[in-house]
Amino acid sequence: MILTAIPERVNTKIIISKTILAMNIPFKLSDLYAKLATQGIQDHALILDVLNELYENGLVDYSSVEDDTFESRRPLYNFC
Repeated sequence: MILTAIPERVNTKIIISKTILAMNIPFKLSDLYAKLATQGIQDHALILDVLNELYENGLVDYSSVEDDTFESRRPLYNFC
């Protein structure tokens, strides 16, 4: 029997996917980042890659939110 370890990046992507799918809907990207940070995951590019994969497969959707109080003035999205 040959055992192979799951590469760390794959394991991290699984954790990110499960976390996204378990989030209360709708959720803000900042809430997702905060939740994953508590699990030691802070790679925002990887989080966005996983979120995009889920979006492309129809598992999540997003909508733009108008929010003048958002300090960085970047677009704010709700995922549902």
